[in-house]
This record gives sequence, C-alpha cells and structure tokens, in this order.
Amino acid sequence: MTLARYTLFIASILMMPSIAEETTSKEEKEYIDGVRLNAEKGDSNSQAKLGYYYHVGKSGVSLDLQKAKYWYELAEKQNHPMALYALGGMFEFGHGVEVDFKKSAEYYLRVGEQGAPAAQRKLGILHHLGQGLPKDNVRAYFWLMIGGIDNDKFTRDAFDGAKSEMTVDEISEAERLVQQFEQESNKSLQSTETSSVD
Repeated sequence: MTLARYTLFIASILMMPSIAEETTSKEEKEYIDGVRLNAEKGDSNSQAKLGYYYHVGKSGVSLDLQKAKYWYELAEKQNHPMALYALGGMFEFGHGVEVDFKKSAEYYLRVGEQGAPAAQRKLGILHHLGQGLPKDNVRAYFWLMIGGIDNDKFTRDAFDGAKSEMTVDEISEAERLVQQFEQESNKSLQSTETSSVD
C-alpha cells in the first residue's frame, strides 16, 4: 500500500468534520486549538485526530511523526480503533519508528477484533506472508473473508495466493471458522437489538 493510499484510508476512517475550502487560517487554528484542548483533557477522538494531523501534516499542523505516535498512543490506551489502526500502519511501514511487523500485527488484531474490516484484511495479509504472525493460510483466508476481499487487487491477490496454497480440508476449516464467526456476530447483534427494545 502506498503512503498516499494509506493516508487516504486514515482520513476516511477518522470521520472528522470537514473544514470547508473557504476556511480561513484563523478558523483552522481555532479548530485545531479546540481539538488539542480536548485531546489534552483525554478525549480519545481528539487525540486520534491530532495524531492524524501530525501524521500527515494537515490543517496547519506540521508533519511530526513522533508527536503523531504520542497522540495515537494516548488514544490507543482507550482502545480507540483509528489510533490502533494508525499505530499498526506506522509499525508496518516504518513511519517514525522501526518496521516491526509483530507490533503492527498486535495493533491490527486489537482493532480487527473490534470489527474493523481494514484491520481484518491486514491480518489476513500478514498471516499469508508470515510477517509478524505465523504463516497460516487458514487464518489468512478467515481474516480476508470476514474483512472483505473485493476491496482492492492486493487484498484479492493475497486471498487467491493463500487459497492456492491450501488443501481442500484447510479451505473447509477456514470456511467453518468464517461461518462460526458470522453466526456469533449475528447472535451478538440480535442480543444487542433485543436488549435495546427492553
């Protein structure tokens, strides 16, 4: 994944309010000051946003990967999904840190278990490549299937590569895991809907 695609993905998962084209630098500064104030008070969304701004040098904030990591780590302590994913990317690509696929996988696993499809796909790819996680095509197949394999060519290629290396029994096991996951997710969703009706 290129830096540009990674940056676009981070921006899309932030779901931050957009700053209109006509925003003045004064308005931008006031907005960033508000985000910073909330981040300093412990708001994980603001911490993740501020980390993002430092990560990509956005909205009048200078690019500073160490400050990005600092703010992401504060948000990560509160299990913020965007911060977890961003830290996974920093360690996967070596943005301001040494490349460490094991740490990257740990962050992706935490957010993947929260249901983030992008992190689930990353876990599948890392399992398939044996980077930071044991090479395990059954797990690769599982994570890629639940994360969605039709999002891009790289993900699809990883899925096809993993599947081509699997036996019929391994494919059956992976599909069983996917079905089990989907059934558990549906039960969880149904119990949430039932409890919200009460």
